[in-house]
Amino acid sequence: MAEPQEPRACANAAQAAEWDGPAGAHRIRHAAVFDAEARPHNERFRAATGVAPADHVLDVGCGTGQSTRDAARAAVAGRVLGIDLSAAMLGHARRVSREEGLRNIGFEQADAQVHAFPAGRFDVAISRFGSRTRRSRVASWPRRASPMSGSPT
Repeated sequence: MAEPQEPRACANAAQAAEWDGPAGAHRIRHAAVFDAEARPHNERFRAATGVAPADHVLDVGCGTGQSTRDAARAAVAGRVLGIDLSAAMLGHARRVSREEGLRNIGFEQADAQVHAFPAGRFDVAISRFGSRTRRSRVASWPRRASPMSGSPT
């Protein structure tokens, strides 16, 4: 398992510890199963996000990176950044992205609730599961949020 990195700021330290502990290890060990279970929903999610070829995309709560990799395949002339609390799951996401040959993708350990995103850096924000418990500041979200990404407030 990857060594946890110290996020710059974290409002969800207990959750971060769990995702870098048993819960994250379980997610990584069974990533293929979790991805297969989500597959029926992914086509709808991808269509709803509307990621365009030149978009710069933020994926909040990317976990093992499936939705981030899907966005990178859509944003072929853009760039995609996946963020998550878990260093271990991000390590898995990086490895799979390299294996798939994706070059327009990056991953960063960050807590979306308190992370200072640069203004104007992203065209679209997506979050398959990561935004369901977050209450991020409106100003921190990109100007065009995905219709299925949850509330950016």
